[in-house]
Amino acid sequence: MKTKTFFYNTNSIGTDEVGTGDYFGPIIVTATYVKKEDINFLKKLNVKDSKKIPDFKIKKIALKLLKYIPSKSIILKNKEYNSLNLNLNQIKAILHNKVLIEITKTIKNYDYIIIDKFVKEKKYFKYLNGNKKIIKNVEFLVKAEEVHLSVACASIISRYFFIKEMEKLSNELKIALPYGANYKTKKTAFKIINKYNLNKLLMCSKVNFKNTASIINDYYNHHKQ
Repeated sequence: MKTKTFFYNTNSIGTDEVGTGDYFGPIIVTATYVKKEDINFLKKLNVKDSKKIPDFKIKKIALKLLKYIPSKSIILKNKEYNSLNLNLNQIKAILHNKVLIEITKTIKNYDYIIIDKFVKEKKYFKYLNGNKKIIKNVEFLVKAEEVHLSVACASIISRYFFIKEMEKLSNELKIALPYGANYKTKKTAFKIINKYNLNKLLMCSKVNFKNTASIINDYYNHHKQ
């Protein structure tokens, strides 16, 4: 059985995603390729799980990673996400597979492909049934950002693009969009409906989140009074 330390000094591709727990904004999945020779450079940059790095530092680190580390990213915007009508784990599986197909077109000499585990391996491949091409030689690891720096790099780059997309959406709406899915989400959703309409809300949010039904119900109940 391979231990976590087994993977650390390998030439590996890693994938991670951002945006799956956020009501507003897209889902972004990134794959990066990190060679053994890159590890010292990445350690000096203090590369780790993006959730442990403040956003202002994410921007600085990500720009260096994008310059020096091979990567591919997929941005699934809200309109596309809502049109899929699939559960979140299936969407994630499809996106991880797609980004791996893209990066392995040019990166051939890797030791492992590592995915930050979000679902059991059997279920992951079941979600991919019907896809024309499936990348199968994959290691599914819990807290994979701590196992190989390629996953941590993927996490940071995904977060960077997510921040940029959220800034863009906020500027378009002229309303600051909160991250996550909480009470601030509902307040902001009401602002969007009041300023524009319900369709505008549905264009910048993930409709299948429970928040949507609650927001619509509370909004129209309030306006009936």
